[in-house]
Amino acid sequence: MPTALLMFKSNTTLQDGWLQAFDAHAVAVQGNLVITTLNMDFVPAFHHFEEENVQACVDGHFGAIDCFQWPQAYDNIFCNSTCIPRKEAFPSPHPLHWAWFTPTQEDFKPIPGNLFPVGTLAADKVEGLDSLHKLAEKRVQDWRANQQGKNDAVVSHVLSLLHGISRLKTHPLTFHNLLMFVTDAQQLFREIYLFMDWIFLAQPRITASDRTAIVNSEWMGTFMHDSDMCNKLYIADPSVTSTA
Repeated sequence: MPTALLMFKSNTTLQDGWLQAFDAHAVAVQGNLVITTLNMDFVPAFHHFEEENVQACVDGHFGAIDCFQWPQAYDNIFCNSTCIPRKEAFPSPHPLHWAWFTPTQEDFKPIPGNLFPVGTLAADKVEGLDSLHKLAEKRVQDWRANQQGKNDAVVSHVLSLLHGISRLKTHPLTFHNLLMFVTDAQQLFREIYLFMDWIFLAQPRITASDRTAIVNSEWMGTFMHDSDMCNKLYIADPSVTSTA
């Protein structure tokens, strides 16, 4: 969970009408950046890794350079990244908690009589990951039903997710490789999920210019320089912070 920076809250002694929708609720300074937020009472720390690649470590995790761990700087090419889901919003037994599940040695079922320490993932854990695929497939199918011939990259993500989970069901793997397959499947699901949230939830609100905005606590939110886009995303509900 990102740490909150030193912040300055608005003057709560004044009348409510004094604070308008696009006034800052909190402001913070980080290095040479002044960061404000429209719809939160704290400012998360900004972790910016320039052109660093997201690469899984040997334990299956992505480490500090992970777009699913920190709010990202806004980019028009990846506008749906504002809808990255937050792990804290989906604790067990919520169905989506499988998107952050980490296998342990107890979940690794060795294949007896094998010269190499290989095995498969426990059946109940595979079933949990498979439930993510079913959810992702259903949302994409609902979207494609109204998009004749639509074949976005998210469709291939669903197929890749199915392939990865199928390998976990039947293909013997070392424990480290098993972790990598699980992490890859989880990342694919989160990319599908955030894309569909952008399509089904965020875009319609922006198009309708609905200004009865309430922060969607399930989304990571984003940092940005462009005040106009910041106002548009404010309508869409993710937590937004403006940097200057």
